[in-house]
Amino acid sequence: MPPFVRLPLSAELDFKDVPPAPGVAEFLGADERSLLVGRPQNLQRFVKNHLGRGPAPKKGARPPLDLSAIALLVRYATTGSLFEQRLLFERTLTVPREKRPDLKDAYFVALDPEERFPRFRIAHGDPAQEGLFGPLRGRAQAEGAIESLTARFPLRPCDYVFEPREDLALGLGCLFAQTRTCPAPCLVRIGEGDYREIARGAVRLLEDPRLRDEGAPLPSFVGRSLGSAGLVVIPKERVSLYPVAGWSVLGERACFVPPEKVREAVGSLSFEAPLSGPDDSSWLTEWLYARKREGAYVPILPGMSLADEAERIVREAGFGASETMVT
Repeated sequence: MPPFVRLPLSAELDFKDVPPAPGVAEFLGADERSLLVGRPQNLQRFVKNHLGRGPAPKKGARPPLDLSAIALLVRYATTGSLFEQRLLFERTLTVPREKRPDLKDAYFVALDPEERFPRFRIAHGDPAQEGLFGPLRGRAQAEGAIESLTARFPLRPCDYVFEPREDLALGLGCLFAQTRTCPAPCLVRIGEGDYREIARGAVRLLEDPRLRDEGAPLPSFVGRSLGSAGLVVIPKERVSLYPVAGWSVLGERACFVPPEKVREAVGSLSFEAPLSGPDDSSWLTEWLYARKREGAYVPILPGMSLADEAERIVREAGFGASETMVT
């Protein structure tokens, strides 16, 4: 993580001390109380605007918040990519997650193949549950994913609890059973073991993006939520590798290497999830699905060594693109 520069505010402040570069800035007041945190593309202009020294706003536009009467200090850090800027911004904010209307909880597809009669479900909120696959950006996408998955893996769409019987009234009254779009374990049209094997096939597809074709219902970065690992690869003058584990971005373990050192760097990364790391699932989901986001998200498969995965990561990261990401 880039270090912050602390700059006391005074009438003699030379704004040239603040670089006109992208980064994160925080205004502090008495007792170093945080007044405002921003992630501008021009730090110098951001500081000037919020100290009442910027250009006059356009007619009808709201002027920037003037903190000159209460701000005593500004601290800032320059960043080398949009992802680094967003990560530092999230680590700098002190606003509790529940008071941030800009962030929405991620959605997930839930599937436990070891249930007696497994089915796809939508899960919302806590990503630290077993059997979740994501992230998905909203309920509509989660519903669409389940519809596509069900067409490929015909698990029951109902939430009934039943004991299988050939003459079960519940099953005979079911449209899915009548049209045979469900294997109907309630009517014993399929054995319980064979039914659960369908669910295991769905889990294999969800866990391994290599099994997905162009018509796959989910992006390649969607995978198992709990214990997933990943990294952000940003091909510019240097490549930035960010491990991600348990939906916590391990920024302190990031490394920055030239492109020819990527394979070696991937093999040496540590993905051990912290016991109490921050939950980055909300903003990370937003970043992954943003139209202008940087990077590609390339899954690192469970049980595979980083050395074995490094070659595939280099290939899938697409160093000809502007930026890249991995989970």
